[in-house]
Amino acid sequence: MTSRIICIVLSAVALAACFGFGRKLLLGHAFLQSKGQKALKFLIGLVAGFSLFLMVGAFFYLPVEKEVGEPTAKGAAQTAPDAVPDLVWIEDFAEARKAAKESGKPMLVDCWAAWCKPCKKLFKNVLTHDSLRSRMGRFVLVKMNTDDEANEEFVEKHEIGDDLPWVGFFSSDGKLLKEEVLNAESGAEPFSSPEKFAPVLDRVLKKIGGAEESAGWLTDLREGFKLAEEQNKPLLVDGWAVWCTSCIKLKKETFTDPKVKKELEKFVTVALDMDLPENEWVWDTYSIKGLPWVAVFEPGEREKPRWMLPDFEPPEKFAARLTAASVEQDDIASWLKKKGLAFTLLLVFLAGILASLTPCAYPSYLLIFGFFSGSGADDKTGPAARALLAAAIVLGMGASYSAAGLIAAFGGGAVGRVMTNPYVMGGIAVLFILMGASSLSVLPQMEFQGIKSALHSKGKSNLLWAFVFGLVMGLIVAPCVGPILIGILTYIAAEGDKLLGVLLMSTFALGMGVLFFVLAFFSQTVRSRLKMGAWSEFITVLFSVIFFAAAFYYLKGVIPYEGLFRLFPG
Repeated sequence: MTSRIICIVLSAVALAACFGFGRKLLLGHAFLQSKGQKALKFLIGLVAGFSLFLMVGAFFYLPVEKEVGEPTAKGAAQTAPDAVPDLVWIEDFAEARKAAKESGKPMLVDCWAAWCKPCKKLFKNVLTHDSLRSRMGRFVLVKMNTDDEANEEFVEKHEIGDDLPWVGFFSSDGKLLKEEVLNAESGAEPFSSPEKFAPVLDRVLKKIGGAEESAGWLTDLREGFKLAEEQNKPLLVDGWAVWCTSCIKLKKETFTDPKVKKELEKFVTVALDMDLPENEWVWDTYSIKGLPWVAVFEPGEREKPRWMLPDFEPPEKFAARLTAASVEQDDIASWLKKKGLAFTLLLVFLAGILASLTPCAYPSYLLIFGFFSGSGADDKTGPAARALLAAAIVLGMGASYSAAGLIAAFGGGAVGRVMTNPYVMGGIAVLFILMGASSLSVLPQMEFQGIKSALHSKGKSNLLWAFVFGLVMGLIVAPCVGPILIGILTYIAAEGDKLLGVLLMSTFALGMGVLFFVLAFFSQTVRSRLKMGAWSEFITVLFSVIFFAAAFYYLKGVIPYEGLFRLFPG
């Protein structure tokens, strides 16, 4: 049973338990419940929301499981570091040198003799030890008998003599790394145990690890995340190892192709040697089952790649993949610049409509119903009043996006990063929790009586709260919009036209607000019909659970969900 199925089943059981054992509390009237019962009701709702989040999150945070060693479409086995193929020792140096040149691997040469007991001990207890298999697998391994006449030239050239055991390291082009030679004369302490030999291997691999990185590729994933966020560029990560033939083939054939290199300019690129100790956390964090592992992350995103490539892909196909995947904000900005104002406004409006249909925005639709349930609006409110409230919400959204456009025009290029700031995301999560608690009647309904009293008008207070609600809605939906919104902001920042910034972002907000206006206008009608049924209380509770689930989603900038989902066995 895979991790995904286990996660779904356990979360479904937990969700059923919450509604089964906590049904009386959840559906009970709040005014008849004590403070302790309300607190328990809130906790049950929160657990139900978390269970719902886990159920949905299983499809996003858990990768599709593939057995280690399972053949891919091209017949290549995906091998994890703890399943490195059996180590192969070559006894001919010329043959080993040819293999090293073809694979890009360095060579490890173990010189021994039948009379040398320390040599046999070294080979048995250190060089073939399980704890070193991953590191040893990154070398072309050579075992040479110094008493064999065929190896006489090699022995004389490197002045090995009788100081055995002798271990030397060579680059893939056959050059000896003299400062790393180990022999009996030097009293090589690393020969004593695998633990002491491992640092030598790590040091050598760092110097002549083979498959050298191309210029411009970072080697630290955290640094890559930071740079991608600063530059508002997507991040492409190449997870590789020298024992992975598909990885080396990708490096030599695909990543060096002119078309691919041109497309890669649109990305911040990171190459990770997945055998290095400092990259061990990447295996666990992203549940990597094998190599190669090529992943693309959106700017500011660290938890879930947009897409992953688990096998070799030829240059033409990979370049096409990058072209299709890179909806770059810089491309959008330059493209908009070529269009006339009227056509640009139309496109931005349509982009707003499309953005409102993204799955990430769906929980926000329930906020519309939540708002009208606590707004104090009467069920008999006429169409004109409902239209005013709905328009006030859209106007609030327009104001928030117009402010973003104005900031961008003043040179605020960092406005896109604010949308993914953990504090902002955490604030949105708190809002959803409050809405969920309000829907459960654990907290007072959000009617904002203070504002109403201050304005001496129920209608005006509702309009003001609807406007404020629209401002918040703009902030909530912003992280869902992705590169499109950031691209428009980049265009505005490049133009530096404040009026254009307000105009474009207002148009974008109007496009996003079309669906919100429809939902707001008809929400009271829907709710009034629901109240006619005995199951209306259940619908209210269900809304609160969805609010709680949405809160956990927006905590993704605070909680490392990849680590949480790794707890599910598979």
